[in-house]
Amino acid sequence: LDSLAVLEAIATISRDLDQWLEARREIVARFPDNGEARFQLGKVYYDQKRWAEAVVQLEFSIELSPPEDQYFIANYLRQANIELELN
Repeated sequence: LDSLAVLEAIATISRDLDQWLEARREIVARFPDNGEARFQLGKVYYDQKRWAEAVVQLEFSIELSPPEDQYFIANYLRQANIELELN
């Protein structure tokens, strides 16, 4: 690939990630008491290394999710808290 194609691909991915994040924010705004919606938004923040924002959403997600999902979410929350302390 030439460098222009690579830059265009990066720009497209960035727009897609921004749209993905905005869609998750809208879902949480509509359904603030939905644990899965909170987890998905927290996961986007986590993937973007936005640790403080990830922690907030993941904490809400644990509170709102059924017990069988809480351990899975807690793993993300634990790692986000570690990263937040290190950075």
